[in-house]
Amino acid sequence: GLGFLLVITVLEAIYPGYSVHGNTISDLLAIGTTTSLIGEPLIFVVAISWIAGAYFLFRSTGKRGLMVLNLLPGTGLLLAVLSPENVSVAIHSVGAIMAFIPGPFAAILS
Repeated sequence: GLGFLLVITVLEAIYPGYSVHGNTISDLLAIGTTTSLIGEPLIFVVAISWIAGAYFLFRSTGKRGLMVLNLLPGTGLLLAVLSPENVSVAIHSVGAIMAFIPGPFAAILS
């Protein structure tokens, strides 16, 4: 989760004219933006790391519920990054919901 926040903060600083009040996070990774070349691979790595972390958490604790709760944000980030908002808004939205709703719960409960 911390890696995601750091990447987003850096992308917000690089994106020309970005406003946290007027733009969404998805605007940072839309195809054709100056930040997509940097942001897409970095968020992809964060998503894969989160999924791998869920697996290793399960291996060390044996708690399936906690693993599933951690798989949802990782999978959601993966869906959102592989399908930017200007390519498929439906898939991107499902991924964003999967990432942002269970994500805080996963971070707190882990």
